[in-house]
Amino acid sequence: MKSLEEYILQDLLNRSEENEDTIDSVRDCLTGTNDQLKHALSKFFVGRNSLVSSLPSVTSTEHASVIDECIQFLINNRSNNVLTYGYKVGKNGDVLSTFHCESTNFGVSVLKCGVWITLHKILGTRHFVDLVVNSIIFEFKDGTFQQITGPAHEHPVRSERNVHATVGNSSFLYRTKGQFKVADIIPPTVSIFWLDIFYSTELSGYTRKHLEPRCAYLRTILRQVIRNHKRLKYRLIFQTLCTRRSLENFDTNQELQTSVKSVIKFLTVILGKLFPLDFFGSKHNKSVLLSKISALVKLNLHSRISVDLLVEGIKIKDLRWLGKRSKIDSKETTKRRDILKVVFQWLFGKFLPSLISSFFYCTEISSTQDILFFNFDVWSQMTQPFLTSYFESFLCINKICSDHGNNNKFTHGYLRLAPKTKKNDFRVIFVPLKLKSSDQLNTQPDRTHNTVKPVGNLLNYMLSKTEDKKKSAFSNRLHSPLGIKPAVSQFKRYLAARYQEFPQLFFIKFDIQSCYDSIPRSMAKNVIKTTVEAFPEFYIRSYSFYDSKRDVFKQRYSVNGELASESRTVSIDNVRTTYLSRDDVLSVLDDQMHNCSIIHSGSCYLRKAGIFQGASLSANIVDFLYNDMIDKEEAFSDDSEEKLLLRLADDFLAISTSQDYVAKLERQVRQGFKRYNAFANPHKIVSNLENSTTKLRFCAIDVDLGIS
Repeated sequence: MKSLEEYILQDLLNRSEENEDTIDSVRDCLTGTNDQLKHALSKFFVGRNSLVSSLPSVTSTEHASVIDECIQFLINNRSNNVLTYGYKVGKNGDVLSTFHCESTNFGVSVLKCGVWITLHKILGTRHFVDLVVNSIIFEFKDGTFQQITGPAHEHPVRSERNVHATVGNSSFLYRTKGQFKVADIIPPTVSIFWLDIFYSTELSGYTRKHLEPRCAYLRTILRQVIRNHKRLKYRLIFQTLCTRRSLENFDTNQELQTSVKSVIKFLTVILGKLFPLDFFGSKHNKSVLLSKISALVKLNLHSRISVDLLVEGIKIKDLRWLGKRSKIDSKETTKRRDILKVVFQWLFGKFLPSLISSFFYCTEISSTQDILFFNFDVWSQMTQPFLTSYFESFLCINKICSDHGNNNKFTHGYLRLAPKTKKNDFRVIFVPLKLKSSDQLNTQPDRTHNTVKPVGNLLNYMLSKTEDKKKSAFSNRLHSPLGIKPAVSQFKRYLAARYQEFPQLFFIKFDIQSCYDSIPRSMAKNVIKTTVEAFPEFYIRSYSFYDSKRDVFKQRYSVNGELASESRTVSIDNVRTTYLSRDDVLSVLDDQMHNCSIIHSGSCYLRKAGIFQGASLSANIVDFLYNDMIDKEEAFSDDSEEKLLLRLADDFLAISTSQDYVAKLERQVRQGFKRYNAFANPHKIVSNLENSTTKLRFCAIDVDLGIS
């Protein structure tokens, strides 16, 4: 990658074998006395494409038309050049031009004006076209590289021989009773079994050609597994090793789980009885493989483990079904190991998750990363009283909707319960329903993509704008628990610099009881409406940010031309703009508040009050309402700069040098904020007004308010 000036002089002109006089003439123009041109050129960086195209035959000499002909050439050659984003080729009499852009392409807009017109005149059309078609050009602006031309960075794709294949616990989380049946965890025939292992994994493509010559004996083993499966008394083993808990004898939801030790024991016994010793190859290999079960079971929420780690310690030579023991060189060992990885990926990525999901409901305790395993019958007994009460209090039958899978008027989903620590207490989460009908598959993604997502990004934008206007030095809406310690440390540094002796700090923390269920919808909408009406209209534009260090893409949106850039990244304009009026925004908001509908036991339910946690705009609604509460409730106000107020969703933490301020706030918290229907959970109101402790735990983060 070179500066634009260096690239032109050192690469572009030399490649075309121009004479020295021409190169000197261009150099004089680029390095002359025109400071404005120099400054403009300094912002652009260029590299040569790895695949160079022959140049198009450009007939025009007018600058904008030359750009258009380059784009037409790239479109016709099916190039993945960012200049083609948003363009479609016209058909019949659809458009006056042979191709048109449905929105404004940022790169094209840049190239058609300013320094590029001057550069076109200096270089001439042939060199300019070569620069546009065969180069990748970036503009450096506000700490971010904006890609102007060239092939877009492609998302990282696993190759067929991917040594980094992983398995995780997502495949057995939240699976309800009946989704997996014991009878189906092993395929009924050897042929289907074979296909299930070798034709459904991401490693299998490379290995298939090596299978038949060396793995014929594996078919015999699979046949034995099928016979063992039909005879194995799964339920009896389960009842023996995983004894059922009685609800009367326990005080917390956690105590009702089946212990991880029992789960591992159950899986180990089943695996040992189902698969013959020949499958493992030796007692050593069997011991190693069975020991890896605990690694899968003990994974944190949505974590994964490398297949390489699972095969570690396995003696390849002992596996007769992979081939004879003699004459195994390094190349043959690699081939056998790759086949073994496929088998292990099936074993740990499909078989064990299916077995787990046939006997346990797997979930996490709310706001933690630890996975709990519940006997299905115990889970049903735990949740049924809560569900009955919840449906009576917050939901009503949706009388309008009869065809739940195809009715586009409503956003359908189902309830997921995340157990809290306290017995019979659960967090209710709305999970959107996966679409089935072809009509819905066409319309629902468009609705989400073109309206709901842009409105969500718009609400985030407005929230940040209003916070910037009102924000004090030490008042923060947090986006994650990771922001807690930096905010507290900054506040403590401020106090340490202000006082010779570090002052005593007082705090109160609390959360809102049944936050989402208690949201007053009309008030929340009015709060948001007031903010929306401060803006005449909205244009939301999509960008991709490529982080080269992490090799990942992030989707970002600019609202009304303002883009939150990230340093050391490359931004790619996706050329997709959504226009929304104020009425559009409020209409989408109203729809998400009132038309999210739960399907349960064949019936469809709407909310009587509140909103669903997990629905698309619910988090935005909570943020707007509680920001307004902090701004307008007198208990939060204090003229002193010596207070820190943090909020993460419905969790609040106030820290101050003023004992009176914290005492005033605590009195109001215990009474509740009635205008906002916000009442604190009485068991979670914690302050140090009486004990002067300096240590607390907020949103699973330990905080020390003492001198450090």
